[in-house]
Amino acid sequence: MATHAQAAIEYMMTYGWAVLIIVVVMVFLYSMGVFSPSRSVPPTSTGFSPFSISAAICNSTQLTFSMQVLFSGNVEYGYLKQITFTSALGSNITSGTFNLNNMQVIRGHFYNIKIKGISCPAPAVTFRFASILEYSDVSSALQATYNTTGTIAGKST
Repeated sequence: MATHAQAAIEYMMTYGWAVLIIVVVMVFLYSMGVFSPSRSVPPTSTGFSPFSISAAICNSTQLTFSMQVLFSGNVEYGYLKQITFTSALGSNITSGTFNLNNMQVIRGHFYNIKIKGISCPAPAVTFRFASILEYSDVSSALQATYNTTGTIAGKST
């Protein structure tokens, strides 16, 4: 009977070490973030109230981002004046201001804004632009100029 017990202990020791090694490798991979879903999701754009940035693409010729206008109250439309990048990672610039030529925007509508002069030279690289958007809104009582801040981010194509 001692031989069966000894065989059982040897079996448990052999496979026990294998299971322990697998557990250690899994813990290491988990700590490196391999199983994190955020690693496969490209960074998103944030901020810019009363606008919503839904997508951004940067390639070898320009930065393009899609924006919805979310004015509230009695504000029906406004004008985009300029956008300033204070920190641009993954592109050919570090900072700069780009004129948007008083582009008229209407509440609820979507617009694709193209910024020539900014490029992302390498494909599949994460880019992130800290930005200040200057705009004016037009209401029946007043036309005021505002600044809104946010981040435009994505992966270059």
